Amino acid sequence: MANEKIEVITKVVPEALRIEDDRITGLQIKNVESGESRTIDCSGIFPYIGADPCTDFLDASILDEKGYIIVNNDMSTRTKGIYAAGDCIVKDLRQVVTACSDGAIAANSIIKALK
Repeated sequence: MANEKIEVITKVVPEALRIEDDRITGLQIKNVESGESRTIDCSGIFPYIGADPCTDFLDASILDEKGYIIVNNDMSTRTKGIYAAGDCIVKDLRQVVTACSDGAIAANSIIKALK
């Protein structure tokens, strides 16, 4: 927020990409409160859908206060036989590569547990 080179824009939703010669040149956004639209010039976008985990169906005993699943290093939870992986677990970095790693660890741990 303190970096003058960065404009933080809130309360907007994306409406359309502006594309010229098969390249992104801008993003049209709409303010959800006023309904006003404007276009931001840019050469790329990084979509961010959100970080709220979809874990409502799970027992609260394996969740933290934000709804993320608490796992051990082998991706097991407090409930025997239940493993979790990816962006729904408690961790610092949420990227495809870390989710894939979590999945590999969980699969390996499940195989060991079944033997």
